[in-house]
Amino acid sequence: MVICNDKRDVVVFTTTMSEINIHTNRKKIVVSFNPALPPLTIGSYSTSGNADRAFGWLVKALEDGKDFFQMPNDNEVSANLQGGALSKAGHRRTTGKTK
Repeated sequence: MVICNDKRDVVVFTTTMSEINIHTNRKKIVVSFNPALPPLTIGSYSTSGNADRAFGWLVKALEDGKDFFQMPNDNEVSANLQGGALSKAGHRRTTGKTK
């Protein structure tokens, strides 16, 4: 599999990496190639929830055997987390009224 980072300027081949994980600050997804080398950041997010969601999408793509995966940027992940105009079933954020 080929993975493109969230800034669209680095391409990583899964055959060359040893592990993919979420950084200790919980806001970055990093790839390690060799224990002697520093890890490469392939995704940087504003919240740990966004990083968890993007990591889940990456794992799903690996499980499905996809040939290419482009890491989503922070805005793409946030847009998916919001779930549209309604935050709860029938509850509108702007007016606070239910349908």
